[in-house]
Amino acid sequence: MWFYESPIVSIPAVVEDTVVVHVNDPNTTGAVREQLILGINRRNGSVVWTREGGLLRSFFEPTTDGRLIYTAFADSCLSADCISGIPMALNPANGSVVWTNENASVEQTRPPIVVQGRLFYDQIRSTEFGLGVVSLDPTSGEIQYSAAGRIPHYSLTVINNGVAIRSVREPTFLNR
Repeated sequence: MWFYESPIVSIPAVVEDTVVVHVNDPNTTGAVREQLILGINRRNGSVVWTREGGLLRSFFEPTTDGRLIYTAFADSCLSADCISGIPMALNPANGSVVWTNENASVEQTRPPIVVQGRLFYDQIRSTEFGLGVVSLDPTSGEIQYSAAGRIPHYSLTVINNGVAIRSVREPTFLNR
């Protein structure tokens, strides 16, 4: 039906008629480039809205609960391995920011997941708890739950209305 041409595109998140992706800003070059977050009409491929996504070597992956888009804005890039960003929710209709949480720094590029009305990121760093899995309130972005520790977590999976966390040493199952 249509395609969007870009050298690098994140996985899409789809809400009603809007496909949301992160793409390289074509006006920047180098290993660390600016990224754009696009809302694309899923029926005809036209770009409905564009917003800046910050500087990043790779992309954050968006996800949705069918109401909002959850992703991150790359807030700083101190090295070629820049992977941190601010968690945020976007209105899929116009790309406006619904909330950000500047007290938490996302250190992942995998998409967050939504389970039982809770939003989970698998690698968030905060001065409050260190590095770990965090549940944010999808409507406000406030931290609801954190599971931090010295063992980094690598992925989240939905299992039986709970969240399975795979870490370096041991899997954990949260049913909260």
